[in-house]
Amino acid sequence: MRILILDDQEPVVSMLSRVCTGEGHEVTAFTSSPEALIALATERFDLLMTDMNMPSPDGMTVVREARRLQPGIFTLVITGHAGHY
Repeated sequence: MRILILDDQEPVVSMLSRVCTGEGHEVTAFTSSPEALIALATERFDLLMTDMNMPSPDGMTVVREARRLQPGIFTLVITGHAGHY
């Protein structure tokens, strides 16, 4: 499975990448939403894992654009912030 991981915190990106590659998945990871959007426009992914609270554009905007660019992509939105969404 090809996975794109997006989080603005490098330790989170590193941990998620390590776990996913350890399970045999191919991972492309970013700490910047604009860079992730470029990858989504130029490469195919099976899964997008993104933090909800990203600097502009935010994680939900990235999800909407990913689904527009790659209609079959699965998405997983994560957050480290407590609260009700």
